[in-house]
Amino acid sequence: MTSPRASNTATIVPRALSAGFLEDLYAKELWYLVGSVIGVAVAIHGSSIVWAWHARRSSRRQDESRSPQAREAAVSLWHLPGAILTASRIGALRWRIPFTELTVLEALLTAIYLAAILVWEFANTQDLQPKQWANRAGHLAAIQMPLLVALSSKNSVITVITGIGHEKLNIMHRILSRCILILTWVHLWGRYVVPAFSQRPVGMLNQPWKRVGLAAGIAQSLLTFISIKPLRALCYEFFVATHIILVLVFLVALQYHCYMPGFAYYIWPCWIIWSIDRFGRYGRILLFNFVLRVKDPKARVEPLGGDTTRVTLRRRVLGGWTAGQHVFLAFPTLGPGQSHPFTIANVAPESGSKEAEMVFVIRACNGLTRQLLERAEKDGKCELPVTIDGPYGCPPDLSAFETCIFVAGGSGISFVLPRMTDLFRAVSVGKARARRVVFVWAIRSESHIEWVAPELAYAFASAPPGVSFFASAFITSGNAASMQVLTKTATLDADVPSPLESASITTEARGGPCDASSPPSEKFPEGEKTPTGMATPASVDSDLEAGKHELADAWMLSTLARRTGRPDLRAILKAEVGVAEGPVSVDVSGPDPLVNGVRDALSSGFAGPLAVLRGAPTVQLNVEQFRM
Repeated sequence: MTSPRASNTATIVPRALSAGFLEDLYAKELWYLVGSVIGVAVAIHGSSIVWAWHARRSSRRQDESRSPQAREAAVSLWHLPGAILTASRIGALRWRIPFTELTVLEALLTAIYLAAILVWEFANTQDLQPKQWANRAGHLAAIQMPLLVALSSKNSVITVITGIGHEKLNIMHRILSRCILILTWVHLWGRYVVPAFSQRPVGMLNQPWKRVGLAAGIAQSLLTFISIKPLRALCYEFFVATHIILVLVFLVALQYHCYMPGFAYYIWPCWIIWSIDRFGRYGRILLFNFVLRVKDPKARVEPLGGDTTRVTLRRRVLGGWTAGQHVFLAFPTLGPGQSHPFTIANVAPESGSKEAEMVFVIRACNGLTRQLLERAEKDGKCELPVTIDGPYGCPPDLSAFETCIFVAGGSGISFVLPRMTDLFRAVSVGKARARRVVFVWAIRSESHIEWVAPELAYAFASAPPGVSFFASAFITSGNAASMQVLTKTATLDADVPSPLESASITTEARGGPCDASSPPSEKFPEGEKTPTGMATPASVDSDLEAGKHELADAWMLSTLARRTGRPDLRAILKAEVGVAEGPVSVDVSGPDPLVNGVRDALSSGFAGPLAVLRGAPTVQLNVEQFRM
């Protein structure tokens, strides 16, 4: 005969084993879900690489002189894959959830992930006993910490295998942080609040690891609250400083809290991931600022008007950088510990092992950027000590697109211009298939062209033959009656009318990049690149910026079309997509209204799935928007 005490013990032990088994099982299933999402991202990244390689190879086999494809009036099932791709791009990536920064895809992933977590949390919890669901919430929260740290890293294996830059992964970092915070609150409620209501407060905080656990929950709550966008934007430097302090407090407290009951293996990977990221960042800083010495380590800072500053520095960056990447700049004399990301506004020299000039166009907001502008305006021009960390970012590959459209607003030119220059380089050496390139820049004043005048001139002069090229600047605060429009389309395809003409924006004079009767050497000194994109012998060993200022007067004014008013983005994009021969890429960077205008235009009928079914090209949208 079994005693009652033995019977109770036999009942309790299986329950405890069952609870631990389920917690381990649900933790594994959670990581299966995370691994599946990452696997899909890796597959998409890999397929895009294969598609780009195939598209470039197919382009070389085709006849160089071909006319635009005729649009089919009827729907064709041959275009169904492209229509599905277009519908997924519009629905998942271009549509935004109102009053948020989230795309539909990001919001959908958030909802699915949170729902899955809550299901795992409250399933099989022995009649919803507080101790059971509270413990499980703690386990599910702690096991996700390595992923949370990885998504915040600048040097992450996730970026390498998915091709998604850290600035985009950071959005998922914030989403995951809020999901974990919900689990933390559930854990604290079940372990601390419920016992207090049930008149059993003894034992809530009777041990150090329990008190430290409560401190970790408070630190995490403050950390997430301060990370809300309005508070981040109010004082970004304060956010960064408190974020670093609270993260360290949270991780140290969480490590001790998990160590005592025997779950330290949940947290140790966080320190490993964090150390790898710190080692990578500090290693770059030491290498590019101190080990690889340059002649002048200081940055030249000059005001450009319109709350904009131009920063120019020289560094030896091994391997160079990819057009569209960014670096973190720190100016020790303006405040220790302040480091902000800025896009490099020029392309790297073809030889990435020598000292190279890096240009940044920075719009002043608050904090460091405002200090830079005030310091430059005070002295007219100044030199400041600077350290760089980078480059970072994974700009999309443009080599597989037939038509490439670049749209910039204000200082967004920093992303768009080097991308276009790099594309011209790739076309010149047969590594890209672009046949039509359109450049649109919206600025408040014509004087803003001087922000990047040398780089702009160099880019225009690099347009290779066989590429139909159109460039225009829209001066949004100009006087239409007094503006003199100087336009010229740099194209050798004179038989193909400019879609901007068909959009009735202005009348253009057509012509080639230079007079055929005048040899290139008469307009471009030795050591510079000709408009065909082919370098003269002396240019091989010269810096990229050599001769830019001479190019500016000779080239830019005759190539860049000035117009007043805001660009009609829908008309421009509709006209270009309407005559495109193959897949179209659109790069945009600038203020929110400009970016949203491009998104809305490319979500309308002329670029929609039905148009693709009738023969219209697919359109890929690449957006650069740094969010504080």
